[in-house]
Amino acid sequence: MKKPAFISIIKCNIRLTIIFSLLSIILGQSPDFNLTINVNGGEYDYDLIIGFSSDASDKYDPGIDKYAPPPSPPGTFDAALGWNNDRWYSQIVQGDTSDLLEHVWNIQLQYPKNGSINLHWDNGCMAPLGTFILQDAFGGELVNVDMTAVDNVTLDNPELRTIQLKVTPKLYFPKHPPAGFEFTPIPVSGTFIGTITINGQSAKGCDWLAAFDENGNCAGSRALIINDGLAWTNIPIYGDDSTTPDIDEGMNPGEKFVLKLWDASSDLIFEYPESFDCWSNQRGAPMPGCGGVGKSYNFSDEK
Repeated sequence: MKKPAFISIIKCNIRLTIIFSLLSIILGQSPDFNLTINVNGGEYDYDLIIGFSSDASDKYDPGIDKYAPPPSPPGTFDAALGWNNDRWYSQIVQGDTSDLLEHVWNIQLQYPKNGSINLHWDNGCMAPLGTFILQDAFGGELVNVDMTAVDNVTLDNPELRTIQLKVTPKLYFPKHPPAGFEFTPIPVSGTFIGTITINGQSAKGCDWLAAFDENGNCAGSRALIINDGLAWTNIPIYGDDSTTPDIDEGMNPGEKFVLKLWDASSDLIFEYPESFDCWSNQRGAPMPGCGGVGKSYNFSDEK
């Protein structure tokens, strides 16, 4: 007996749903991050925290979210998040690959006597996570800020009591290198250590460093590590596998390499102006005379 066409269509849709769900899991993780906005009104300030987590719901989650008390008396400074008709200091919502849609938190403000409020945030690693917009309730006529482009805004209109924080999360690939930074790991390698800056400022933990041999092959890449405000790299640089003579996986003795840095905030790749001729196989240990704890490497966007 031939099955009705609609049954085949249903089965096809189910298969496609499963396939797309599996691809989402394989290619990128659910949104899992938080953002702190410091709201300063002169003598006092508040840290307001929003974000996404697979362990959170869109309601109150003990140990994750924090309610805010009723606003202080008129004429005194106050700030809180508005979400689902409640006031919050912290409101983390559910992060899911099937819900990469715009989420809106209201930042509720009460101005101090001087009529000025400053909002500040760290935007160093925001761009890969999604879009972040601060906007007034009039569609951006008075306030329209791309939070990935700037890290603060000052408000001096006491009538502007609500600012909308609009966040659209993206699939994120925290453990996967950016395009072109893929490499083949083999037992032959040496580790390059140092601190990394961009235009004299510390790089971010979402930035990636890669080493390329003279033939342009990526011989290793790794995300930077932030420690005590400094961006460190401890990148293994892999050698060429002698058992695959037709494939060039990486470095050979006497060969030079160059370093390239992917800046996540700008999605640009910068190349260090000097090459290195210090590679050696240390079976994964640091390479003598090649980088070091006291070494710093500055990448510039100037041509």
